[in-house]
Amino acid sequence: MQVDLHSNRRENVTLVESLAATGSLLNGAVGLMYSPQACELVRLEDGELLTAEGPVDTSLVFEARVFNKDAELRWLNESGGVGAAVLLGESDAVDVFGGQPARAVRCEPLASTYLLWGTAASQLSRPGWAALHTYRVGTIYVPVDEVGERGRVLMNAREYCAIEDDYGNAAVIDERLLELKVVRNG
Repeated sequence: MQVDLHSNRRENVTLVESLAATGSLLNGAVGLMYSPQACELVRLEDGELLTAEGPVDTSLVFEARVFNKDAELRWLNESGGVGAAVLLGESDAVDVFGGQPARAVRCEPLASTYLLWGTAASQLSRPGWAALHTYRVGTIYVPVDEVGERGRVLMNAREYCAIEDDYGNAAVIDERLLELKVVRNG
């Protein structure tokens, strides 16, 4: 089954402006925020990025990926908190930035899954968040409901393959994160 992967790009925009432009498209989204201090999982609630401890200081973020099943926003700080944003999805609903219209590429989607480090820890920082722990990484807070004893968290993604050359060779041209999913062992 082939799909159209739509992408819309905007230059010279802050992370907050990028999120605001998506409107309700990213409702209920989770994300990865990269700063010099940490890589944290976050939740987007009412237009605000939240960690388990509270609001994200977006002035420290140098890269972000905010995603749900409908779309993924990627943002990269290029200078002084201003950078480039790209919104990806399988519908033209990603055409939110104005200017250049969204670009679409016909692709074959492939399911992909990542396993987050750690198993459920005993403490939760607040409702809607779970603590995962492993000795190698320590404790990370994940925006999911109760993981349960020996539970794990998966990050589901979709890779997109398209014909890349005149000989019919296909390649993965992009990947889109979709959701976090709790799985219980035993």
